Amino acid sequence: MLKFNITKREIDKIIHENKLLFETLEKEKKELKLIQNSMQDGLIILDTKGTVLSCNDSVKKMLGMKDCFIGAKRDLNNIQEFFNKKIIFGKDAPATFDEIVNLNKRKIDYNIIAIDDKGGETILHVIISPIIENKEVVGILASHRDITELENEKRNAKIEKRKWEAVFDHTADGVVVITNRNRLIVGANPAFEKIIGFREAEMVGKDIHGYMEIHESDREDECLIKKSIERNGEEIEGLLKRSNGEHFWAALTASSVADHSIYHEGLIIITVRDITKEKEIEQTKNEFISIVSHELRTPLTAIKGYLSMMIKGDSGPLEPKQLHFLNRIYLSTERMVNLAEDLLVINRLETNRLVLNMIPLDLPKILNEVLDELALKGLSRQISLNQIVSKNIPKVLADSDRLRQVLFNLIDNAIKYSYNGSRVDITVSAENDFIQVQIKDSGVGISDFDREKLFKKFVRIQNELSIKAGGSGLGLYITKNLIEAQGGSIVVESEIGKGSTFIIKLPKNK
Repeated sequence: MLKFNITKREIDKIIHENKLLFETLEKEKKELKLIQNSMQDGLIILDTKGTVLSCNDSVKKMLGMKDCFIGAKRDLNNIQEFFNKKIIFGKDAPATFDEIVNLNKRKIDYNIIAIDDKGGETILHVIISPIIENKEVVGILASHRDITELENEKRNAKIEKRKWEAVFDHTADGVVVITNRNRLIVGANPAFEKIIGFREAEMVGKDIHGYMEIHESDREDECLIKKSIERNGEEIEGLLKRSNGEHFWAALTASSVADHSIYHEGLIIITVRDITKEKEIEQTKNEFISIVSHELRTPLTAIKGYLSMMIKGDSGPLEPKQLHFLNRIYLSTERMVNLAEDLLVINRLETNRLVLNMIPLDLPKILNEVLDELALKGLSRQISLNQIVSKNIPKVLADSDRLRQVLFNLIDNAIKYSYNGSRVDITVSAENDFIQVQIKDSGVGISDFDREKLFKKFVRIQNELSIKAGGSGLGLYITKNLIEAQGGSIVVESEIGKGSTFIIKLPKNK
């Protein structure tokens, strides 16, 4: 019989130490479990035979895991029966558990899809890693991360990319994308290749200016791209050069894309339209208008002169009825002469052939002359024409005939679109480097919608007074362009039922 020379006290000490060790291990086990369950990633720990040793709460929820999954050896072939969700393995998933164990101490990863009973899909990224102790694989750690949202974003991004590429490749306009800082080409669509004459592969990574050379006649202008960006994507026209050296008219718009997540220094999207044919048609139209206007003006002026002589009685006395008819013919002829003159002015403006004689002018004096011409028209409708002129108004730098035409058009319009018995106020003042003229009527006013198109060609605002007023819709278009050609500006302030105020500014003579 064996006898141990150990006292009871020593035995109690050993028992106490073992108890403390057990309690410490239990505490560490609980802490480890707590840490595992607080993780968003799902974790499964297996031994080298495929027995599941433990798993955290996240993976149970992700996979719909049954209680019988823990503690028994599992085979990948029958793993489905241990989950409440249908598990679909990706093509890179291991076929057998032995393949997982024999990893040669490296990790593998793949995706799986967990489908619940309502058809909801959760996409999980699984990473299988060996647990190594003393250079030997003693277990397997399988981590699961929910990447559903990420995959959906990637899928949506691919869809959006395909949509954008479809638009990019099939739009009729040429589109080229460049970097914001160095103007290097990132991509170009087939339409741009066709317009410029270079292939996208030749252009990518190179300076855009090498493929959009500006014609020498436009050298004085700044870069068309820069000009369009500074004007908030406004369409700019200019002459560009093709790969074969041929020059062509182009309409270009450029917009900055400041999203640095797309490209670290930002991008510029440029749209180019070949408008050569449009320019040729426009030139033909302008030539036609010029010829017709000249050919019309000469005989119409002669007819107007003879009519004036007949009305004055130079050809003998007229009966009242004859005089009435001749006056009607005279007014119609005068409208035709004015229309021919307007068309000629427009033609000169649009072809840059308008000659201006810019000299210092006494604006209040010219205003008085214009008001004298229109006094009878205002009197016929009991509309008073009031001028408020500040003292010591400096001279304005302008063309005498064109300034007179501008003032006449605006005051004439104010009379036309004012009610009988109302008033038109004309205020002249000096504002910094400009002379300002305000023409305020007491008419029906202009809506916000109509105000946007007010200065366009052949536009007439429809209201109760415009029907009687008549007109070609060219007056304000000509007025605006004549003012701007003299270095000035025009704006309109208006409210329905409260009349309109046209404000023009022309440069002072320095």
